[in-house]
Amino acid sequence: MDLKKLNDNVKTITDKLARYEDSDGNISVFSVGGLICRCEYLRVDDNNKKMLEFQNEIPKNMTFTKIKITTQVTKDTITNKEEDKLTLVDKEVEVYEMWRVSNGLGMKEIFNSKKEATNYCNEINERYMEFV
Repeated sequence: MDLKKLNDNVKTITDKLARYEDSDGNISVFSVGGLICRCEYLRVDDNNKKMLEFQNEIPKNMTFTKIKITTQVTKDTITNKEEDKLTLVDKEVEVYEMWRVSNGLGMKEIFNSKKEATNYCNEINERYMEFV
């Protein structure tokens, strides 16, 4: 189950509890505090993007903005020399920008737009903030 599906099917039943029920017959009761979300900015390289796709955290056809950043790596990753393992150098790399919205229950959703991610996170938090 993904974060959006969860939030679409949750209704608060008390100031401490919320109930999830979907059309398939799944029912769960959660602490309202666990539904509060956070938004994280991620910069992901090609290998990590493939891993997220493999783990079905992002759809394979989802597009992301690519940016260049400077990061520190050990010099041996560039020179392939054993003696360079202890020397750090700056290297420019391309990464994908993405934002992960997650809640205390471990549910998460990846967005390719900062505005969409932060708006969704704030919308969900406003829904439950009065109860915590």
